[in-house]
Amino acid sequence: MIQALNKRDLSAEKKKTGFKGVALVFGGALFGGVVASLTISALGGDVDLPTISTSHLISMIALMALSVGLAPLLHEVGHLVGGRLAGYRFMGLIWGPIRLLRTSGRLEFGFNKSLSLAGGIAICVPQDGVSRKRELVLFIAGGPAASLLVGAAALGVVVLAFPPSVWVNSPTITIAGLVMGVFGLASLAIGFITSLPIPGALVPSDGAQLLRLAKGGAAQRREAAVRALTGLSLSGEAPENWPSSLIDDALSTRDESTFTMAALTFAYQWEMGRGNLERARDYFDDALQGADALPKFALDDMALEAAWFEVCVREDKETAAYWLSLAKGGPLETKVLRELVEALVNGTGVSAAVAEIKEHSNEAWRADCMERLVGSHVAQ
Repeated sequence: MIQALNKRDLSAEKKKTGFKGVALVFGGALFGGVVASLTISALGGDVDLPTISTSHLISMIALMALSVGLAPLLHEVGHLVGGRLAGYRFMGLIWGPIRLLRTSGRLEFGFNKSLSLAGGIAICVPQDGVSRKRELVLFIAGGPAASLLVGAAALGVVVLAFPPSVWVNSPTITIAGLVMGVFGLASLAIGFITSLPIPGALVPSDGAQLLRLAKGGAAQRREAAVRALTGLSLSGEAPENWPSSLIDDALSTRDESTFTMAALTFAYQWEMGRGNLERARDYFDDALQGADALPKFALDDMALEAAWFEVCVREDKETAAYWLSLAKGGPLETKVLRELVEALVNGTGVSAAVAEIKEHSNEAWRADCMERLVGSHVAQ
């Protein structure tokens, strides 16, 4: 049973993350304004710009905002291109309100409910379940490389195709030059910042991940194993069929990062699939100990998993309902799992929810676990 203190801590963390999201939005708007000012100063020179009407001004502001929003999308597309070159399988893309996720062998379109992921996230996994260093480098480096290269190219186009001397002729040319300049500078900024080796206790930067790959060791093996297990999970491979070597590598080192939380969750699912309920409980209890430190997007997925665990394994509907209230739509959430948990917590429509989840390859293993749990008293 989760302590009341932990419940209060998680609720506070959820509110704090919401405030961070709002700050991120206002910070992005401020960044766009600064970038626009720098662009005008750098590219406009002393040339008198043409008079811009109110309609042109509104269009310019809207296009600048769009260009700043497209810069993160370019970064994530760069990761996807890198993953493609590495032979990885595309599993998902989140950007702004859009969520595209491959589940049960098909792509499902949905809406991203996590403000902390609005900047974007790309999901690619090795097709053979093995994360090799060279392939990981291509996938991770693809994002910063795309941002830097395209950002520099955009500024080059502005300098060559939109010299200040032509700006005086047309408001449209002026707006086009400014918007492209803003996009170029925003892309360069993203490429530069993500290339820095910023460790991050929870989510390390691209540069930090590349540095860890170069150093090797247990942390690198863990991250490679977690990525491989993510691919197996999303592809619909039943947990009991996951290679034990991947579980061992995923658990080879532990810290407070999201990789450790993911490793413990995968180990719990692996043991659940194999029918080892006691060991599964131990792994998931360890994972829950770090739940209050997770970023919002990871907490959403963890909370839904915790709700299923509590209602099925511990038969504790009250705690399951609490966890369900925290799950607001994680990046890897499936509709069938949410419907199943809601049915189990509410005590209605369970048979229909179980029948539906059996048809969903990513989640079908849960139905087998529930059949094993029927009539057993494993709740604590």
